[in-house]
Amino acid sequence: MEGPAPRDDRGSPSPTDPTTPADRTTPPADDAAAAPSAADGRVRDLEAEIVRLQAELAATRGSTSTTSPHTAHSRVRNTSSGILLTLTAILSAAALIAVWLATTVLDTDHYVDTVAPVVSEPAVQLTIAQRLTDDLFAQTDVTAAVAASLPPNAAALAGPITSQVHGFVQDQVQNILASGAVATVWEQALRVTHTQVSGLLLDKDASRALKNTNGTVVLDLHALAAQVLATLQAQGITLFNDVSADSVRGEVPLAQSDQLARASTAAQRLHTLRYVAPVLLIAVILAALALATDRRKATAWLGTSLIVGMLIVAVTIAEGRRVAVTEASKVELSTDTTHAIYDTLTRFLSRSVGVGIVLGLVLLIAAVLTGRGRAASAARSEVETVTSHSARWILSRGWNPRTTSAWTEAHLAGARAGVLVLGAAVWWLWSSPTIAVVLWIIAATLVALLAVEVLRRLALEASSTTDGGPRPTNIPI
Repeated sequence: MEGPAPRDDRGSPSPTDPTTPADRTTPPADDAAAAPSAADGRVRDLEAEIVRLQAELAATRGSTSTTSPHTAHSRVRNTSSGILLTLTAILSAAALIAVWLATTVLDTDHYVDTVAPVVSEPAVQLTIAQRLTDDLFAQTDVTAAVAASLPPNAAALAGPITSQVHGFVQDQVQNILASGAVATVWEQALRVTHTQVSGLLLDKDASRALKNTNGTVVLDLHALAAQVLATLQAQGITLFNDVSADSVRGEVPLAQSDQLARASTAAQRLHTLRYVAPVLLIAVILAALALATDRRKATAWLGTSLIVGMLIVAVTIAEGRRVAVTEASKVELSTDTTHAIYDTLTRFLSRSVGVGIVLGLVLLIAAVLTGRGRAASAARSEVETVTSHSARWILSRGWNPRTTSAWTEAHLAGARAGVLVLGAAVWWLWSSPTIAVVLWIIAATLVALLAVEVLRRLALEASSTTDGGPRPTNIPI
């Protein structure tokens, strides 16, 4: 009979005992050999997975390199849309200049209505007053008349006194112009001038229009001179009693005929495009949007193209102003007078540039806010928060327009479209809208859209209160 297993000093079984737990937990030789085999298997599996993924990646690259018919068709559509949208920049600039030329420069009534207020500009008043005063003094020897009225020993004062009289008469003429008493004859003078300008630009009997002006486009002031003479005589100034208006030169040269003749070809082409260019612009925009597979990006591109087109017009206006000053100096027309006339004539064009830039920015911002970016999502979330709080505030006051809000929820797309169409109609029908007017129209349209969303939220909030629980809402913009 065997005795107890030997123990070490701590009373634990000896490790040399074949029956100890250490001997029992030692893996057998077969298990030790199997462990590396399992690890190798896992490595082989990972290698196989890598090979499979590489094959899938290669297949994916191969599929993308081989363009499907659908992808090729979309690419052609987007490329065509991009070309048309780029063309929009040039067309918008050409259309705006053509419409301005036809309605302001070459239409007599619009030309007179546009340029008539320029007589209130101090620089223009000074130029006309100087010309008329010089012409009046050229018709009579004022110095001799002053000398005859002076004692012999004071004859040397005739020159300085004549200069003082010249300045006084010029001030009186300028006061007459500033009083508005010459509005009728001023408009008549502008009509005569417009005949010369339009005749040269469109080559309509231009020789007859300029037969008495030595080839120079002039502002005829004979009728204005007659009214000034009558006013001076009524004020007791008798120096010019023997001067008739017909003897006064009464002309302010504006430009040489050859200067306008050089611009005639471009003016005639733009005049021909006055109807074609706007229609072509609208057709190109509609075609570009129809071809685009991503309307939001196309809208952003359209807004950018409109801004670029308006900047082209702005550069054209600035360059035209520089050229006008250079050409006007050849007929001794002052820079201030040229600026006043040019800026008045191009005022509609300048305002239209501002309006076009605002429209482009609106389209660009609308496209960005309807995207999936963080800023767009945050903006839509803010709109949802504002409309939700507004709807709850209205309900807390006891006002619940059930019929209106329910109709709005059921016809949300139509309500939004109606607001946008109404805003566009007001913009279109407004005569010569300024940038301020456009901004007010945009603000009113946004407020109306916000009201539509509040009505929609009223219906949802009222419905959730009736059902006893909230309803999920989302505002697609």
